[in-house]
Amino acid sequence: MEIQAPVESRDDLGGVRQIWMVVGEAWCDIQPLKGREVFEAQSIEGRLSHKVTLRGTTELDPRWRLVWKEQVRAFQLYSVRDLGERHRTLEALAWEILD
Repeated sequence: MEIQAPVESRDDLGGVRQIWMVVGEAWCDIQPLKGREVFEAQSIEGRLSHKVTLRGTTELDPRWRLVWKEQVRAFQLYSVRDLGERHRTLEALAWEILD
């Protein structure tokens, strides 16, 4: 699973846009938690929440995302914790990005 962080990039006209930069890779176990519909910006959007267990990385920021290239899926993190605080296994909660 690729770990990606948002970075700002300037275009030719001096504008700023956000792009995603790969900052690492890790082994992951992904377990779906629940599906729900949320009301956002006057529209209904389906969301699927997942628990992701990661090994092979000791740093993960909730602003980052995970990309599973083989399955063409992406997950936006919203919570990260260090299991046992031993810096071996991280557990993250994430929304699957549905386009």
